[in-house]
Amino acid sequence: MPRPVRPKEVVWRAPDPDHDSGGFNDLSWDPMSCQQALPERVRGVIKVIFRRRKASLLQRETKLEGELVDLEGRAQQTVDRDTEEWLMLL
Repeated sequence: MPRPVRPKEVVWRAPDPDHDSGGFNDLSWDPMSCQQALPERVRGVIKVIFRRRKASLLQRETKLEGELVDLEGRAQQTVDRDTEEWLMLL
């Protein structure tokens, strides 16, 4: 029976602030420079998460815009109906 292969351990070290401005100890912390220091696989996962979140927010925005248009249409119909009723009373 073959022995299970152990996954290679990934060791990540924060960049040296003396040589790289993206270090965690840098007071002028910039998320983009910090992201550059992350391993490629982690950056890929972060990109996927942000892409999905952005798509979700865009869908929600589109849905809310549709609801707003619907509400504006109904409000205009109500105003038109009320205006007609007032004109008939005059």
